[in-house]
Amino acid sequence: MDPAIAYIRSTKGLAVKVAKALGIGRQAVYQWRRVPPERVLTVSEVTGLPPHQIRPDLYPVPARAAS
Repeated sequence: MDPAIAYIRSTKGLAVKVAKALGIGRQAVYQWRRVPPERVLTVSEVTGLPPHQIRPDLYPVPARAAS
């Protein structure tokens, strides 16, 4: 399972917070296999996870964090 999705599912109440922030149902969040590209930045704001941890294929690790 995708680590970001696992974190959202395993942290109590986080899926509900993510769903509310996105204006979607909690069940929609539970159906994700990966965070959809258009949802990454909002999910990042709600969860506190940086975008590169949510979707490393879309958001590369910032240069200063890579050192």
